Amino acid sequence: MKQLLFLIMIIPCFVNAQSRYNTIPESQPYISTHVSPDFDAIQRAGQYKQQQDALEEQKYEMMVVQCKQQMTSYYSSLTTYKQVNSGWHKVYVLSVDNSLCETRYVYVENNKITTYMNGESKELSIANTFPIVNAKTMIELIIPEEANSLNTVYFFQ
Repeated sequence: MKQLLFLIMIIPCFVNAQSRYNTIPESQPYISTHVSPDFDAIQRAGQYKQQQDALEEQKYEMMVVQCKQQMTSYYSSLTTYKQVNSGWHKVYVLSVDNSLCETRYVYVENNKITTYMNGESKELSIANTFPIVNAKTMIELIIPEEANSLNTVYFFQ
């Protein structure tokens, strides 16, 4: 009797477990995950980037003009000038078109610049160079894929 009662209680558990095992889950409806781009936001971001670039360029141009003014006033205030010997020199370069006011390294031979290193430590070709007079000279550089650049070079150090 106990065995029969035990079987009556256990059989429904197996049947119930077996029925849960064979059920097929309901299929989920297809939900697209595609999000169409917001072209207005993309266009606004591009305009913002252009504005920021223009502002940065304007700041750089103002800095170059200030630098140029400082260099020329400092040079004008000098009463004696550095003797420029052959060898490597750290110089201050001012472009005629106000696009550059930075320090560079040049190699001088026979009172003329023979080698010019740009800011990336790469040698630029020289189209024309003039003799150094009173620690100042002019140099025309060949810049790849651009027009030649005429620069004033100051030997302050």
